[in-house]
Amino acid sequence: ILTEAKVALTPFTNSLRLGSGMEFNGKTGQVDLRRVQEMLDRTHNALPGFPKSEARKLKIWEGLRPVTPDGIPLIGRTKQFENLLVATGHAMMGVSLAPVTGKIISEIVEGKTDGLFSDFLSPARF
Repeated sequence: ILTEAKVALTPFTNSLRLGSGMEFNGKTGQVDLRRVQEMLDRTHNALPGFPKSEARKLKIWEGLRPVTPDGIPLIGRTKQFENLLVATGHAMMGVSLAPVTGKIISEIVEGKTDGLFSDFLSPARF
């Protein structure tokens, strides 16, 4: 993580993935190339060995992230259907929170949960 540049770098297959912030527009396929270019420039300034790149020439990946109004994931049973469990709303933390989310879901399925976080994470809170 390049803290001052506000960019995260992650190895990805045979390349490098850069990320910086989220844009809340609710649409896919409308990447703001100015923001991407700023991220590339900040990365180059922080790491002079990082090649200068033009955003318009790169393959840019983007996608919607599930975000809840309060920023807390929805994990648990729904009110409407007893046999429906949800585990969503992790925003940019999905991969990081996947292990604990899986553990919580498995405990709910097995009836082993003590309910410690059930109200806090409940999909019924909205």
